[in-house]
Amino acid sequence: MRKLYTRSPIFVQSSTGTSAELSIKIWTGSVATPPITDTYTLNKTHNSNGKATFEVSDLLSDYIEHSFTGTYESSPVYVKFTVDETGGGEDEGVVLLAVDGYTEGDYVQYCVLSSQEYNFKDDEVMMTLGTLATPEDTTTVVPIEGASTVIFFKDDVQKFVYTSNAATYSTQEIEYATSAGHSASTFYARVILDGGTVIDEHCSDEIMEFVTELDVDTIYIVKEDGNAEVINVEQLPCNKYENLKLTFVNKFGALQDIHFSAKNSKSYKFEGEEYKSLNFDYDNLSNNYNQHSTTSFNKNGETIHKLNTDFLPEAYSEYFKQLLMSERVWLEHKGTVVPVNVSKSSLEHKTHVNNGLVRFEITVKESHNIATNVR
Repeated sequence: MRKLYTRSPIFVQSSTGTSAELSIKIWTGSVATPPITDTYTLNKTHNSNGKATFEVSDLLSDYIEHSFTGTYESSPVYVKFTVDETGGGEDEGVVLLAVDGYTEGDYVQYCVLSSQEYNFKDDEVMMTLGTLATPEDTTTVVPIEGASTVIFFKDDVQKFVYTSNAATYSTQEIEYATSAGHSASTFYARVILDGGTVIDEHCSDEIMEFVTELDVDTIYIVKEDGNAEVINVEQLPCNKYENLKLTFVNKFGALQDIHFSAKNSKSYKFEGEEYKSLNFDYDNLSNNYNQHSTTSFNKNGETIHKLNTDFLPEAYSEYFKQLLMSERVWLEHKGTVVPVNVSKSSLEHKTHVNNGLVRFEITVKESHNIATNVR
């Protein structure tokens, strides 16, 4: 499905007649059930060149919401444009998918409905391709939309096949294929590959129900046209530090992970106000020395995390750029997820040629104060 990246401008143009009325339908849920009533109706008179151009990105972005609690899901927002031209005709567009992403460079998103001309991207892999790095026994997640199949491999042995269900028009247009698959078949394949024999397959099935092999080294993403994209996965070595994970909305509007498996630290920053008070008791001639002369109020604090990665592939310069560009980021540690804001405002694009081994450090601040004060 064609995508509308709502953090960049989106233009709808009319080129027939003397004026144009643009009707926009925006809805969630099933793609097959658009609303009867238009969400927006815009009117514009054609200019001296005989064209009327509408810019609609802000109208669409208001309907996109994000939340993350550890479960990967992105509720779709569907859009359909209709242009009614005075002196022309009524032209209805196709259904489009609005996402909280952006385009780069000189790419312009637009459509001219009278000629059914669409200049919108149709990405099926909802992340920039590159080598991923994950700690051992950690699920690898790949966001897709439109791709038919995702196949996970370890040591040239097929571990798990994820088959897309987007064709059923479920409420999850963007899907998240993960490496957490059926472990028993992988276990048998690896035993046989190493020259072993599986004696009692039924007994092994019962045991392997409780074992999950998450490690993969290659991911094949089969697109609708039959061609495949390949993502390599590097396994980060075990060390003495705990793994923390940032999940963020990337440039495609999908959730993506970055793991921080080196030294990570937590600190606190406190702020408040003070006022001087007069405590002297004139009746009893006492200075009330056990009372505060300087009183604090509106005290609160912030939790700050300084995160460091292990050595990573060069592709992570692009991933970190998208992380710093993201407006939605969450920190996950031991199953607890908290929203955070990235403090860093600059980033060096690192390469193996310029920097040798590539690693990153970043500071994030938890979005909520220590003392709950949300009203």
